[in-house]
Amino acid sequence: MRKTILISFIFLALYGVSLQDIVIKPGEEGTEVLLSLDGHVSYTDFTIGEKIVLDLLEVTSAFDGAAFEVGRGGVKTITLSPVPSANLLRVVITGESAYTYTVNMVDGGVLLVLNTGQKDFEEWRASGSSYNPPPREEKVAVPEDHSALISLDLENADLLTVLRSIADYAGMNLVVGEGIKGNVTVRLVNVPWERALSLILKSKGYTYIIEGNVIRVGTGEQFAKEREARELAEPLVRKVYRLEFAKPKELEGIIKPILSKRGTINIDERTNSLIVTDIDSRQREVEELISLLDTETPQVEIQVKVVDIDRDVVQELGIDWSVVNLTFGDVTGSVVRGAPVELAEYSGIALNLATLRSFAKLTSIITALEQENKLNVLANPRIVTTNNRKASIFGGKRIAIPVTSPQTGVTYEWTSAGIKLDVVPHINSANEILLELVAELSEMQATDVITETKAETEALVKDGETLVIGGFIHYTETMGEEGVPILRNLPLIGRLFKRTTKEKKEREVLIFLTPHIVKRY
Repeated sequence: MRKTILISFIFLALYGVSLQDIVIKPGEEGTEVLLSLDGHVSYTDFTIGEKIVLDLLEVTSAFDGAAFEVGRGGVKTITLSPVPSANLLRVVITGESAYTYTVNMVDGGVLLVLNTGQKDFEEWRASGSSYNPPPREEKVAVPEDHSALISLDLENADLLTVLRSIADYAGMNLVVGEGIKGNVTVRLVNVPWERALSLILKSKGYTYIIEGNVIRVGTGEQFAKEREARELAEPLVRKVYRLEFAKPKELEGIIKPILSKRGTINIDERTNSLIVTDIDSRQREVEELISLLDTETPQVEIQVKVVDIDRDVVQELGIDWSVVNLTFGDVTGSVVRGAPVELAEYSGIALNLATLRSFAKLTSIITALEQENKLNVLANPRIVTTNNRKASIFGGKRIAIPVTSPQTGVTYEWTSAGIKLDVVPHINSANEILLELVAELSEMQATDVITETKAETEALVKDGETLVIGGFIHYTETMGEEGVPILRNLPLIGRLFKRTTKEKKEREVLIFLTPHIVKRY
């Protein structure tokens, strides 16, 4: 059933408007139905099947209620009935079928143009026709839910009249609290009627509640005092909620705000339980909230492989940081750009991210390169953490750095150098994993110098997909000696038969992270 409503308030005129006559005649665009009035009115119109319902606010009828048999121009009957509960006159036009129509305020009344397609029929007037005895208040179908659409065009309209009109359309009873008054000006198009009611009341600082089929309008303070008084009269109930997965302290701060003023909450760590004392209605809210929050937290296993490799050999792994799609046999993936990355100035290169959907063949290549001394596996840990909890991995050395002080002489401070990785996994509804990453690479350069490179970023990967982090660059120097055998070892003259070589290599540390959602079967 299609329901549309248009309320047009033109408050230029006077109270006590009367319906003088109804005229039906052929027009250029279809059947014209003129409701002849002796002043301007506010009206509401909507359709129910083949019926067009027009509510004229604060209008009386010269016919004292009537039911007319028309039988021309596509119109079967016209019924007039007063609705005292909303202070309006209801006009129900029943057509031979469901027609589209337009309605406008014109000089002399309200004009409806029905798209009946009929233009050859005699004019009909209510004033010259007989009618049946006044019917009882015409009933129309009540909207089945709160989503029935309404359009409002209000200019300086009386608030109580608007509320009565909306309540009547919704088929609801209305109770208005003391002090609710004022005028409103608003224009809304195709808005659910309850949303329109809320917006209008909010603009005046009022609110409402729905109890069954009754709309109650008042101020927030009135309803708060009423609710507080009602809760003070209710008895307290004590319940014990034993948690299966969550910790009581984690839920305590969430539950406290929904308790009443007399409500209390206690924790029993031994049984992992919450003890809540409150009225029954608040206990139901607590029970519903706990059932939503006390669920098993997914776990994520994170496999990490950290390798140190010559930069010239990186391409042998099949990773090309400059392309969107990565391809190397069955190793495929896409570059994923994360959040802005902060790196130390001396690193000389920005952090690179990529994902690999298959890590099997890449692992075999790493093993082969390691056997050829082109690659060193620095760490290969595995760790399991729960969703949204940080996992920390560190691989390196504890180093004692001498510190000289006039008071204490030489003392030693311990520090760490190596690879540190902090990962926080977030699982979404598509079983994808957002990884919050903090990667830190530090190494001892001299007795009291430790270089450090740190990067922070985020990356979205699928379950079992491998994230590759590159861009940690460091340099190594290798000293060597070449010369003529035996002669280069002779005293004094041996240096004439040998020379010293220095080789500088650029190396890169790659970090591979493969998260797996732990599934229970």
